[in-house]
Amino acid sequence: MSCPFSTSTLSSISISPHWVTGFCDRAARFGMTPHFRQSNGKWGVNIAFEVLCDIQHIETLKLLQVFFGVGKIYTTASTATYRVTKIGEILSVIVPHFTQYPLISTKWIQYTLWVQCVNLMKSGQHNSLPGLQSLLSIYAAMNRGPSSTVLQHFPNLVPVSLPVYTRMFTELHPWWLTGYCTLWASFSAKLSTKYIPSNNNPYFSLQHTFTLTRMVSEAVIMEALKEFFLANLWLREDGSQYTLSVGNVMTLDQTVLTHFNEYPLPSSLAAQFAVWEEIVLIALCLLSSLTREEQEPKE
Repeated sequence: MSCPFSTSTLSSISISPHWVTGFCDRAARFGMTPHFRQSNGKWGVNIAFEVLCDIQHIETLKLLQVFFGVGKIYTTASTATYRVTKIGEILSVIVPHFTQYPLISTKWIQYTLWVQCVNLMKSGQHNSLPGLQSLLSIYAAMNRGPSSTVLQHFPNLVPVSLPVYTRMFTELHPWWLTGYCTLWASFSAKLSTKYIPSNNNPYFSLQHTFTLTRMVSEAVIMEALKEFFLANLWLREDGSQYTLSVGNVMTLDQTVLTHFNEYPLPSSLAAQFAVWEEIVLIALCLLSSLTREEQEPKE
């Protein structure tokens, strides 16, 4: 089966800035790495905006590169990373985008801290000890915290307080939603033999599910997606993540199929969706052949 999304289709795709933000809300990393130069005993700082994914999704990263018009894509045997590291390009392209089309997930917390670092570097404050210490206090609060090298040189480093995240939207933009799902939604289908009705209608044997999983810190986003897709939402027993799921064929037709046909996935996942959609449509036809008495709710 060939994938309907490839390099040859890039020029025909209109890239929505809302899709870009939705994709970055799920996958972007806002990095800042201080490093000590043994040669001169001074500190340097590397700043980066990057998105990493499996190598099979490199075409989707090319969309980001085309949209922003800056940065490079780096590959290994298994991964692809889109990265922008030049402070001028970050200030002139990346920051203005997220100012106009803000992140709305908890990714906003890391971005807010990162922009503070970018602005310190823009003004050159990181070249002085007080400015460097201010920058390192921000860095210490980001992502996985300070490195052992930083702590060795700055043992009394105190991280800044994290910005407080609250719901930052009234409703989800449909292109943002597609961006958030672009590489991570699951469209599954299988034939079950556990229940064979007396009329032998195979509708009851078809299982077709749209699912999306996210860590528990994204509860606000997952609740909004639940409302949008009329979905079920479960919290894992260990409390670490949410799973959103839609299995009812009528709901799938009303929400999932309607949405992704109007706002299609610009990734290799589009091929999986196309096949899965045919299965859901078959299920709808089978359902329509049943009498009202024969139609039983499917979860």
